[in-house]
Amino acid sequence: AEWAGDHDLAQFLNQRAAEKDLLAAVRSGDIDHVRRRLDAAPPEGEQGLAALACAVQGGNDDIARLLRERGAQLNLATAARLGLAEEVRALLQDGADPNAERTVYVPIPCEGSQPRPQSALLAAAINRHREVAEMLIRAGARLDPYTAAALGRSDDLKTMLDNGHPVDHEDGFGRT
Repeated sequence: AEWAGDHDLAQFLNQRAAEKDLLAAVRSGDIDHVRRRLDAAPPEGEQGLAALACAVQGGNDDIARLLRERGAQLNLATAARLGLAEEVRALLQDGADPNAERTVYVPIPCEGSQPRPQSALLAAAINRHREVAEMLIRAGARLDPYTAAALGRSDDLKTMLDNGHPVDHEDGFGRT
């Protein structure tokens, strides 16, 4: 509806979806709908993480605050992927592991998808969040050749290769 230019219909559909789905409620930006969804069921695990990430990325501080009050938590790898420098800084100050990983699902032709670990550093680098990546490195995140290349850190990359680091290192998507 939004693509077709019917903003009223899009708003109506978003409101109807928000009544049934927490993430849709967050996307609609209607805090009352979010509150009703949370009253019906507190955010748990991935659902809470996705809703909180959506609220934070969308700049909806009131909804993000409400989700946190109700138990939703944003992890370091997701904050890094979204480029949320202040969130990353706060999580690191609270003791988050700078080498934290998240699981991503990589499509494999003819096989479906396969889970792969992806570090917070790599998530920041491949999404071009240099400030966040550098913050993670300063906090002790391990730099590998693929991530060094993604960040344009040619001196670090040269040092790793000169020290015998394998050049066929896999990234978080299983690529070399």
